[in-house]
Amino acid sequence: MTAFQSPSNDVNKIDLVPTLSLLMGIPIPFSNVGKVMSSLFEYSVDCQHVRRSPEFSCHEDIAEIQWLWNSISALRINVAQIQRYVASIVPNVIQRQLEELLERHDRSWVLLNYIPSDDKLATIQSLTELRNKYDDYISQLKTQLSLNLASFDSRLMISGLIVIMMGAITANLIRVLDFPFHENSFNDILFLSAVTSIVVPIGGHKEL
Repeated sequence: MTAFQSPSNDVNKIDLVPTLSLLMGIPIPFSNVGKVMSSLFEYSVDCQHVRRSPEFSCHEDIAEIQWLWNSISALRINVAQIQRYVASIVPNVIQRQLEELLERHDRSWVLLNYIPSDDKLATIQSLTELRNKYDDYISQLKTQLSLNLASFDSRLMISGLIVIMMGAITANLIRVLDFPFHENSFNDILFLSAVTSIVVPIGGHKEL
């Protein structure tokens, strides 16, 4: 049996929210992308949750199996929450690729029930590999989220800059040529300039 891994002393603030949410039994906030600290889920579970076979006996040497099982259960809830948030942001093509990968991991989770109940080493190895896969999957979700939030459409940004420059040139010409206008017209120009300077740069963000 492999030895327990000592938890890291480094704690990311973003990971506190999903961890505390699961420990308190409340939903993880929709837009949170933190990863649960699985080392805090080392509580004991009923052996029937670890293995369906009635021949599987509970004794101290399956403690690591219980810990891994609980860690994966917490990670799967975490994955489902981040997946919903990422699905509202990333393009559909990438979303389908991520969903297909998650389905493969979920199938591996189901297949754990078919490992012989007396083969504890194989169970530990399979659980460890699956836990690592869910860890990697959360990292992939975060990467895709970062890429899409930081992506901008250069064509729209250039168009926006052109519109702003044209507005500035027009306003300057009106001032230089002393074009006659009423006070209300001047207020309209200021309002349109302000709206253009705010809306157009936002429109440069890449459409998903």
